[in-house]
Amino acid sequence: GFEADYGLATAPVCDIRSFNADARQEDVASALREDGVVCIRKVFSSDQILKLRAAYDECWTLTRACMVDASVSSPWQRRVFHHFAGSKTAPLDKGLYHRVPIKQLRMKDSSVKGQYGNQSVVVRMGKGRYDFTHNMENTVLAQEEATRPEPLRSLLGACLGPESEWHSY
Repeated sequence: GFEADYGLATAPVCDIRSFNADARQEDVASALREDGVVCIRKVFSSDQILKLRAAYDECWTLTRACMVDASVSSPWQRRVFHHFAGSKTAPLDKGLYHRVPIKQLRMKDSSVKGQYGNQSVVVRMGKGRYDFTHNMENTVLAQEEATRPEPLRSLLGACLGPESEWHSY
């Protein structure tokens, strides 16, 4: 089935350096360049987290309902990406989503058109793990304070260059 053998038993385990949001950007950037990953704590306040969680739960409830409604969802399918060679973004899009099960949801209730027009895509990233954006466009989840908060925005700008090069990831 779609959730069989995601390699959990052989997944690598590592220590990740952790910094608070008010840490010196140079220290965080240095660790990120060296390790490839860092944890930045206290980016959001408790109140922000409550608002983000409430919006997420509402969107997930709607998404789950759509996923089982055959009138608005397609069957699960696997996208196959070609042309990996020479693509600077392949590890972040084609490589990450190659042959991963997706389900398209039609008739998105939103005045905002997303990457897939008036439809949404649910991606099954692993057993019980889904990537989705259904109806998030009109919530706090789509606002810059959620998608590009400081200090992450400055850190990514320092490491990756202009925001136009990385903002959709």
